[in-house]
Amino acid sequence: GCPKTSIINTANFVQNSACVDGITKHATSMVRIFQTTAPNAVLYQYQREENPNISSLNPQVEIGFHSYSVTDDPSYDARDALLDNFIYLNDITSFVAAGNQPSSSGSFYVTTPGKAFNAITVGGVYPFTNNYETASRWKNPQIGHQKPEIATYDYFSFSNDANFVDDNGETYNGTVQGTSAATAFSAGVMADVFHQHPFFKHHPEMAKALMITGSTKVIGNATSYDSDNSSIAAHGIPLYEDLGWNTRSRYWRGTNSCCFTGDSIVFTESDIVQGKRYRIAIAWLIPGYYVLSNNNISQDIDLYVMQGSATLAYSISAKNPFEVVDFYANSNSDLKIRIKRYANSGTGNVVLGYNMWYE
Repeated sequence: GCPKTSIINTANFVQNSACVDGITKHATSMVRIFQTTAPNAVLYQYQREENPNISSLNPQVEIGFHSYSVTDDPSYDARDALLDNFIYLNDITSFVAAGNQPSSSGSFYVTTPGKAFNAITVGGVYPFTNNYETASRWKNPQIGHQKPEIATYDYFSFSNDANFVDDNGETYNGTVQGTSAATAFSAGVMADVFHQHPFFKHHPEMAKALMITGSTKVIGNATSYDSDNSSIAAHGIPLYEDLGWNTRSRYWRGTNSCCFTGDSIVFTESDIVQGKRYRIAIAWLIPGYYVLSNNNISQDIDLYVMQGSATLAYSISAKNPFEVVDFYANSNSDLKIRIKRYANSGTGNVVLGYNMWYE
């Protein structure tokens, strides 16, 4: 659907497809959240499952958000692969809703296209408790990769907005809740980050690593609610102060044979402070067509952090296209970072991002 133009800022909104579903409460709410979070960003609207021809647009597309759900089964399907390929080929940081399950007896599988490996899938957090919303979907797809990667606030109220009844008979009253709302908010936050740090533009691999390391505000029930989450991602809410400041980032890009010496990339991080907390994440892009054909990731990359002779932290998941660690420094000595490519199909380029956050 399309937003009601009297509610939004039409100067920064471009409708690029026919409004076949009419004016809707949902579309109005999503645009309202995004524009409030990133008021100077231009927002292009497309039909569900429609990816833009980015070469034809000015200003250029740098972020996408998909606040909709198509299926709730455990399968990674062609629509997930389509989004993965779009991100992989166009370098567009993309956020997708994890989906909502209003019935406690229903399936909690993350919905398509939120199973896309290259996307950042977003769960919903109730702001009055800092706990996951009971309806926020969390169950991982059959392939076994972790979804969602982040979770953030999903309840917004625009009390001064005029109420209206949309073309489907639903009433817009300025209040919206759900993972769609969290997704629009996350995209707006990332637009603000891109404005502050253009270095992240067209690097979805670094943007994902940044969002994961910046997720520092504890979600109270994260461990018990998302019970198939074996990593520390999506245990906290991303805070802007930990996205825009106190981070170090880098990336590696090239053909499949590039960048690794043997099976590893090794470097040091200096100016480390004993007793301080650090979060480090890597993330990489994967061709969707490979996943669709093989039900697996094309490259499995692991992360190790050493200080002196001690291994402070490591993350070695087999199915995720990211790794993340959270630790305290033992001393002021440099950190030795080892990124190891544990398995490689030979398919797909190296598109690898890194971020370190420190308190």
